[in-house]
Amino acid sequence: MIRAIDRAHTLFPTITPTLFVDDLAAEVAAPVKLAIAQMGGFIEHVAQFITQTGQKLSTTKSNVTSFNKWVGEALVARWKKSGITVQFKKRVKALGVGLGAGVRRNVGVMKNRLGNFAARKTRFRRLRKVGVDTARLLRTGIRAMTYSNAILGVPCGLLRAQRQTAAAVAAPGAGAGGQNLDMALVIADGGPNGRADPAYDARSLPLGEWAMAVWENWKPISSMQLVIDDAKQRIEKTRNKWAVCYGPGAALVMTCKRIEWTILSATRFITDLGQHLDLQVDPPVVVIRHRQCSGGGGSGWSVYTPSPRGRGEGRSWNRFGTCSSPKH
Repeated sequence: MIRAIDRAHTLFPTITPTLFVDDLAAEVAAPVKLAIAQMGGFIEHVAQFITQTGQKLSTTKSNVTSFNKWVGEALVARWKKSGITVQFKKRVKALGVGLGAGVRRNVGVMKNRLGNFAARKTRFRRLRKVGVDTARLLRTGIRAMTYSNAILGVPCGLLRAQRQTAAAVAAPGAGAGGQNLDMALVIADGGPNGRADPAYDARSLPLGEWAMAVWENWKPISSMQLVIDDAKQRIEKTRNKWAVCYGPGAALVMTCKRIEWTILSATRFITDLGQHLDLQVDPPVVVIRHRQCSGGGGSGWSVYTPSPRGRGEGRSWNRFGTCSSPKH
């Protein structure tokens, strides 16, 4: 399969393919006519290989999305003439992450993941009654609920729902019983290094993912700067800012607003404590460590001061880090 993808990529070089076991994703950013020609030919070449080798292309999981409905329908019509069944959808899922062709927000996958996790609360409660430490299970399995936070960010309402679900999972066997949400999650953390609170991932994953992209040169810095600039302009123009938060760039901008970090460029930041970070010099682990040692909630463990900030996220106490500034 890899050789077939390589041959197809040689014929259609503007396509960026991603092969994961038996799943194939193909992406193109080009003028409309060129995009249709390149994407159409690439999929036709791969589908021909699949048919010739006695395999079958799924007719239910084969989807295409585009910034424009007309482009998607044009591709579907072209592939139909070649006997390839592909459906056009505005929102799709790829490797567990909701995508919207870079022009629309797709939180359906995140909500479904939260719903599936919340549906297991009764099972966790039964385990707690027989003496199982469900808080420990929560600390090790929290990504089942927070996965994809790095790509889309977490709006306040969804973060509150995640925190309430996490607190219910870690609650005693008799139930939550009107417990304080913050204190319940502090106890679930189990110590300074515990991470049972979904607020940790909501504030760290978008930063960590972006820092990793810069550190490993996933994209040219100039392209990443364009993404940041576009996200800033789009967010500033609208009242409902989370509604236009799609993609890792917008998720980074909204996360930095939440934790009061300043974005100087795609690679340079100023933390809420005044520390300057350069993602081309500071590795991702240093960036995450600075995040954990800064304020803004979900960062410290033993020092709390009353604050009305963050009530929209289900947080009535503002947490401040108790660790010293990280050393480079």
